[in-house]
Amino acid sequence: MTIKAIITLVSSLFFTAVLARPDCPQSCTINTYGSNWNYANLRANACNNRRPLATLYDGNVVYNLNKNKFGCGYWYTQVLTSDYKVGWVASQFLDCGGNPPVPAAAVAANNPTAVL
Repeated sequence: MTIKAIITLVSSLFFTAVLARPDCPQSCTINTYGSNWNYANLRANACNNRRPLATLYDGNVVYNLNKNKFGCGYWYTQVLTSDYKVGWVASQFLDCGGNPPVPAAAVAANNPTAVL
């Protein structure tokens, strides 16, 4: 076995072990299907009463930190972005596999002026 093959094998085993850890955050995709928006706001707190930290567009990948909070009439999930920002996103805009998020239109119907 060559040195290159050994390095490739070790690298592969390392990444497999790291990604298979049960405490790794789950990746999720921003999905605003059914809403009037094509983006979701990353917020410093679980509420829409402050300026957003960042704007996340459909298809952006974030990592679910498994913390949920109810604030200002909505459920929010704490996430980590690919540029290492930690904040809160309205939970209905997260598609984390399995069951799709509640369509944002259902939330907007109850509060049409909300900007999550």
